[in-house]
Amino acid sequence: MEKVKEFFDHNYKKLLIIPLLVMLISIGIILNHKMQTGDYIDKDITLKGGVSVTVSTTKNVDIISLEKDLKSRYPNSDIRIRSITDAGKNAGVVIALTEVTPDQISDYVKQKLSVSSDDLAIESTGAALGASFFNETIRAILFAFAFMAIVIFLYFRIPIPSLAIILAPICTMFGTWAVLILIGAKLSTAGVAAMLMLIGYSVDTDILLTVRVLKRKSGVSIFEATTGAFKTGMIMTTTAIAVVGTCYFLSTSVVLKQIMLILLIGLFFDILNTWIQNAGILRMYLEKKGDKIKLHDQLN
Repeated sequence: MEKVKEFFDHNYKKLLIIPLLVMLISIGIILNHKMQTGDYIDKDITLKGGVSVTVSTTKNVDIISLEKDLKSRYPNSDIRIRSITDAGKNAGVVIALTEVTPDQISDYVKQKLSVSSDDLAIESTGAALGASFFNETIRAILFAFAFMAIVIFLYFRIPIPSLAIILAPICTMFGTWAVLILIGAKLSTAGVAAMLMLIGYSVDTDILLTVRVLKRKSGVSIFEATTGAFKTGMIMTTTAIAVVGTCYFLSTSVVLKQIMLILLIGLFFDILNTWIQNAGILRMYLEKKGDKIKLHDQLN
């Protein structure tokens, strides 16, 4: 452990290359996806628009066969099918797809699964409404970052450390975004909510690090304060990873799974962006200033 600490102590500037490369690669993946598909990320029907049919049936439905049949009928449609269980027993399926009308999918499902209209619950989201909602959620994320930045600047009143705190969740979000593209995940309204939650998770550890370093006692070096904050921060993050990971693997809810997946990916990026990027920037800044800046000096 001491060798690892010594390595970080002597190579923290070189290690800053890692989060920089990750950020550039993430942006490259996002822009490449935009050029190939026209969208910065694939969206599901809650953001893109489409039809969702909930079928109440106790019959065993072959989801794989049903999905293949739907793809052959509607090749241009994005299709998502999941089963519904109640106390471990089959309770039905949810079929979500785009590029079809409610009447088309209703007639198909009734014939294919031998159910009646009373067994169906159909929800339809227009493409314009889906696009409008997506734009509104993007604005919400931007407002969240803006207000977060204002609060951080008002509290710390030191430009570089404040910017480093804000940069970390931005890099974490871009990294998570790129991974979602690589694994072919489709962003839903639940995913947008998870992104907002991720901002809070990321900023939490960054503020912990910055406060611990700037308010450290006399005689405590920057590196010692950083390692002290690291121990506390990693306990917080690993606990969150354990809880989120357990929820992801045990949950049967598609909505909950996407929230947990985004948080899980983001927490790993947060480790990189907090303890290598933010810690490195903060130390470089303080050493350049002759280590004379402390938080209590700014507040008094």
